[in-house]
Amino acid sequence: MKLKIKWKFFGGIFTVCLLGLVLVGLLISRLTEKLLLQQIEESLKSETQLISNQLQQQPLVSAEMGRIDSLTDQLAEKVTARVTIISADGQVLGDSYKSGQELLQLENHLHRPEVQEALRSRFGKNVRFSTTARMKMFYLAFPIRQKGEIKGFARLALPLTQLAKQQTQITKAVGIAILITLVLSLTLSLFLAGRLTRPLKNMTESARRIAQGDFQMKIKLRTQDEVSELAHYFNQMVQQLEITVTELMNEKSQLDSIVSNLKEGVLALNSKGEILIANESVKEMFGWHSPVFGRRYVEIIRHPFLNGLIKKAMLEKKNQSSEIDTGFPQEKVLLTEILTLDTQSVDQVSVILVFFDITRLKRLEKIRKDFVANASHELRTPLTSIKGYVEALQDGALNEADRAKNFLNIVQRQADRMGKIIADLLLLSQIEAEDYRLKAEEFSLKELINEIATQFRKSAEDKSQKIEVKFTATNDNIQADRDKLTQVLVNLIDNAIKYTGNGGLIQITAEERAGKMIVSVKDNGIGIPSTEVPRIFERFYTVDKARSRELGGTGLGLSIVKHIVEVHGGEVWVESELGKGSIFYFSLPV
Repeated sequence: MKLKIKWKFFGGIFTVCLLGLVLVGLLISRLTEKLLLQQIEESLKSETQLISNQLQQQPLVSAEMGRIDSLTDQLAEKVTARVTIISADGQVLGDSYKSGQELLQLENHLHRPEVQEALRSRFGKNVRFSTTARMKMFYLAFPIRQKGEIKGFARLALPLTQLAKQQTQITKAVGIAILITLVLSLTLSLFLAGRLTRPLKNMTESARRIAQGDFQMKIKLRTQDEVSELAHYFNQMVQQLEITVTELMNEKSQLDSIVSNLKEGVLALNSKGEILIANESVKEMFGWHSPVFGRRYVEIIRHPFLNGLIKKAMLEKKNQSSEIDTGFPQEKVLLTEILTLDTQSVDQVSVILVFFDITRLKRLEKIRKDFVANASHELRTPLTSIKGYVEALQDGALNEADRAKNFLNIVQRQADRMGKIIADLLLLSQIEAEDYRLKAEEFSLKELINEIATQFRKSAEDKSQKIEVKFTATNDNIQADRDKLTQVLVNLIDNAIKYTGNGGLIQITAEERAGKMIVSVKDNGIGIPSTEVPRIFERFYTVDKARSRELGGTGLGLSIVKHIVEVHGGEVWVESELGKGSIFYFSLPV
C-alpha cells in the first residue's frame, strides 16, 4: 500500500516538532536543575559567615571533638542544613548527622572533592550520594582561617529530596506544556501537510482528467511559491499538450479519412502479425464483415499463397510483390505490394499491404488480346479468300468467263466485308474519342422506330417473321443523334431477324419509365447461353463465330450499340434464355 505524500509531510513535520519539544524539555529540565542548585548554593553561602564567626576562636583539634560536635548541632539548627567540621588534616571533628563514637568511625575527609576544591579557592562544592545520610546531597565546603592560616574546614550539606520534588513539579508542568504543544503541533502538522499537498492533489486530479482527454482542466493557486510556479508550468505544458494532441488527432483523422476512402485495399500489421489498420476496400475485397482489429492475419486471410508471402516479408524484412487471384467473395485479380518497416516496438506497424484491384485491367488486357486476335482473324479470312481467288484467276481462270465472273463476285463480297469491318472499327474509334460530339437534334422516336421497322419488314417476310411495334410513351420526342440512334435500332433489329428462325416474332417496344425512355427489341430466336451474356457486347465476340460469319456479321455490331447508347448517357443490357429468345434493352435520358 502506497503512503500518501500528505502523511509523509505530516510524519516529517510532526517528527521534527516532537524532537524539538523533547530537546526543549531536556534543556528546561537541565536548566531547572542548574538554577535550583544555584539557589541551594547561594543559600548555603549566605550561612558561611555565621559559621566562620562561631569557629574563629575555637581550636580545631581532636581534643575538642566533644565540644565541637555539640557546636555543630547548634549551628545545624540555625542554618537548617547538615554541618560538618573537619580538621586541617581531614579528621571529622563534628557532624550534625553523627555523634560520639560514630564520629571516630568516619573516614578521613581531606580528599573529598569539595574539601580539595576549598583548599584551592574560597569554596568547594560537589553533588553526590552520601553513604552516611543514604541520600543524594549537595555539599559546600570552605576553609576556616585563624590568624591567616587554614586550621580546618566547615562543610554544609543539604539533601536534594526537595530539589527532586521541585524538579518533579517543574517537569510535570513542562510535560503538560509539551503535551499541549504536541497536540497543537499535531494539528498544525496536519494543517501544513494538507496545505502543502493540496496543490499536488489538484495537480494529480488534473493529470488524471488530462489523461482522460480533458485539456480544459487548469490549476489555480493563490500562493506565490515554488508549487505555484510548478502549477504555472504545468498549465503551460497542458496547453502545449492540447495543441500537440489536437494536431496529432487532426493528422490521424486525415490519415484515417484518406486510408478509408482509398480504392486500394490497405492492411497494416505489427511484428506479431496482428491487424492494426484495415480500410473498407480491403474488407470488401476479402469479404470481411466482422471486426478484424487486433486479430492475426492468418485467422482471417484464407489464401495460403498470400499468407506465405506475408510470412516471407516479415522473416526476410524485404518488400514483396505479386499478383493473386481471389475466389471469394468475388473472382478478383489483386496486385499485392508488401512493404516492410523498421520499428522499435512489437506493437508498431511493421508491415503494410496494399492491394490494387486489377481485375478490370486484366479483363481489358484479355479483351485487347482477343480483339487483336479476332481483328487479325476477321481480316485475314477475307484477305486469304481474295488472295486465293486472285491466284486462281492468274492461273487461267480469268480466261473462263463464268468462273472468272464467279470468282470476282466472291472477291467483291470479301472486299465489302473487309470494308465493313474497317468502317465499324473506325466508327468505334470515333465514338470512343474524348473529343467526339453527337449531332443532337429533337425528333420523334416513334416515327424513327416505325420507319426502321418498315425497312426490315421485307427481310422478315422472307423468313415468315412478323414485326410488331408497341409505343406507350406519352411524349415521343427526344433529343439525340438521329443517325447514330438509327444505327443502334438497325443493328438490334437486324440481329433479331438473323438469329430468329422462320415464323418468328420480333417485338419492338418503347415506354417512359423514371425519367428515361426504355426501348427493347425482343425475339423468340435461338437465345444466348447465360455464360456468354457478360461478354456479348465485347468487340468481335460472337457466341457462334461460324454462324455469325455465315450471316455476314463482323462481331462489332453490339459493341457499337453499347458505345452509342453510353455516349448518349444511357445504358444497354440483355435478358436471354437459351432456346427461347432474347430481349435487348437500351435506355435514353428524356
